[in-house]
Amino acid sequence: MTLLRNALVPLGLAALLGGAATAAEQPLDLVPPGRDATADEPGDSDPSFEQLLTEWRALLARLRSLQQEFATADDARKGAIRTEFAEAVERGERLEPRLIR
Repeated sequence: MTLLRNALVPLGLAALLGGAATAAEQPLDLVPPGRDATADEPGDSDPSFEQLLTEWRALLARLRSLQQEFATADDARKGAIRTEFAEAVERGERLEPRLIR
């Protein structure tokens, strides 16, 4: 909120007072160096990202399914569910850094 306030308040005050904001009052450039401000977001047209996102969503759906099944499973099945759930969580932990680039 502070960053937003620091960026917008000087411009709003300058507009109200009829003057332009000074260079020190200009909003910060929030685009990282070396990145085009007009470039699309990484997931917009990147097929590998879309594939990872699809895999991530399927993994989340499987985890939810296992969680629901666990509630009504017998003891023998619960052990298998625990193993499969742990493997799915490990897979998610490997996928996560690739999604958050």
